[in-house]
Amino acid sequence: MKENIRFLLDPKYKDAENARLNMVVTYAGNRVLFSTGINVPTKRWNTKTMILKSGNSVDEARQAHEVNTRLAKMKKDIESILLKWEKKGSIPRPENLRNDYYALRNPNGNNSTKLSMPRSLLSIYDEFIEKKGFERNWTPATHEKFAALGKHIINYKTKPTFEDFNEYGLGKYVKYLMDDVKMKNSTIKKNLGFLKWFLRWANKKGYHNITDFETFDPKLESPHNKPVFLEPEELKALWNLEFDRTQKHLEQVRDVFVFCCFSGIRYSDARNLRRENIWNGQIDLTTIKTTDQITIPLNDITSFILNKYKDYPTKNNKALPVISNQKMNVDLKIIAKMAGITAPVPRTQIIGHQRIDSYPPKYELIGTHAARRTFVILGLSMGIQPQVIMDWTGHSSYKAMKPYIDILDNAREKSMQCYNGFLSVK
Repeated sequence: MKENIRFLLDPKYKDAENARLNMVVTYAGNRVLFSTGINVPTKRWNTKTMILKSGNSVDEARQAHEVNTRLAKMKKDIESILLKWEKKGSIPRPENLRNDYYALRNPNGNNSTKLSMPRSLLSIYDEFIEKKGFERNWTPATHEKFAALGKHIINYKTKPTFEDFNEYGLGKYVKYLMDDVKMKNSTIKKNLGFLKWFLRWANKKGYHNITDFETFDPKLESPHNKPVFLEPEELKALWNLEFDRTQKHLEQVRDVFVFCCFSGIRYSDARNLRRENIWNGQIDLTTIKTTDQITIPLNDITSFILNKYKDYPTKNNKALPVISNQKMNVDLKIIAKMAGITAPVPRTQIIGHQRIDSYPPKYELIGTHAARRTFVILGLSMGIQPQVIMDWTGHSSYKAMKPYIDILDNAREKSMQCYNGFLSVK
């Protein structure tokens, strides 16, 4: 039986800084796709040799060694399974290959309601990431969140067990995040949400019978900081900035940001936007984050920016020169400072029971997502109905729009005070 085992970057994210790896197995006319659960830096992935290059640092070399070792083991597992079937004189169906592969990697796995034999929590966590990542088509960002959770678990307990996450253990884990990691309460809540997802999945699989996590709900006070967006005058100041020849990259970042401010699309969709997505005076695309199909009419501003870059050489016929999210966020702060967006913004963080108040200048808080917020609030302030904006942005519920509407209500109340003193009243 001839087989071909390849490790390929997920084409959906091949232009991102990090992309997931899929294992594609072809044999006897069958093609089976496996998620490896591994994300790699795309610049260091060798598509011909299918290995991760070491890079220039010790950490990069260590990462490459670990990734390549795991991939070699996966390949060896598939080859051994196919060899066994060949010795039996049979060809496995794709579902047979899948079942044998997961059984080989998880010899103590059990899909029945009975508890399985003792097994490392971390190996089960790897299985969870591999299976759910494939089933739910996780984005690189989601993989990174679960990778971060895995590191916190290991730092909390070198050899963790499910018993470490009973009610008492969960309390200690939260205390560890507060005291040792200095994690904000709002971030702890998100971290616990991901952990509970894993524990619930492992419980259903029969890997443990602890259910304390279902009712564990620590009181974690979180501040209600207003979302950061640009006021109309700030947006105009940003647009009217002039850049010299050495600042061409900043001009492009500004243009992409303003495009998002007037189209409402996320950074990920702006980066993925191709010229073929634009036709008949509108943008038609399937969003990266939610896979919603949305249609957004062009306006004078978005049309101008698209036309400005219609002949700009981009990879894969991209419509805009979009750089990485991390670099764009750094440049946006520089640009916002140049535009004089320096008003202090009250921010509150709560770590455990400690409240930390600060007043950073607004430019320090500007990032790519501020564009989408600006689009929504600007549209609402001009009288566009929330449902229309939701159709453009892909917001799924009125609840998701409420924070923006609350901000608008505050702005209306403040504006009403302008009438004070116009007439003399007694």
